[in-house]
Amino acid sequence: MTDVMVGLFQTVDTGPDGETGQPSGPLNAEPGVAVMRRILICMPLLLAGAAVHAAPPTPSPCTDAPRAQWLSDEQLLSEVKRMGYKLKRYEQERQCVEVEGWDRNGQRVALRVDPATARIVQTTFK
Repeated sequence: MTDVMVGLFQTVDTGPDGETGQPSGPLNAEPGVAVMRRILICMPLLLAGAAVHAAPPTPSPCTDAPRAQWLSDEQLLSEVKRMGYKLKRYEQERQCVEVEGWDRNGQRVALRVDPATARIVQTTFK
């Protein structure tokens, strides 16, 4: 009796006269076991794909303008205040200025501001 490979994880037993019997192998041991093994083989691939799609996007830069064209901190912050925001703190992060404070309604906000134009690129309510 010899085993003939017919697929991944699957062999077919052949009798002495060359007739084939039922497939045997780890995936055909029992129907429940075969399904579970296929799930265990596929699950890491599915989880890896889901993790790639679930990752938060990297924030894009607010401006491509060179630093020489950026507004001064005082000019930028006075523009943001003129728009009705009260400021708590700010910092430069890559090509953006991130500002935390409150809007006209008193709700806490985080702003991403273009340092060259003082245009608000993103508003996140906290």
